[in-house]
Amino acid sequence: MFDDLPLMTVPEAARILRVGRDFLYREVRSGKLRVVRVGRKILVPRRSLDEWVESHMEAPWPVG
Repeated sequence: MFDDLPLMTVPEAARILRVGRDFLYREVRSGKLRVVRVGRKILVPRRSLDEWVESHMEAPWPVG
């Protein structure tokens, strides 16, 4: 899904998902979004972002 970015910052991931940066930091703190910490920097692996999106997908609404 996000093959062109192997690692990204939380603000970069938030822009891709079109969600707020604070929302994504809460997901990191709660353990729902897996990240890599390098010193003080928090990086989101592409695979982790894909898994997070998959876990939030809903079934399609019934038609009619």
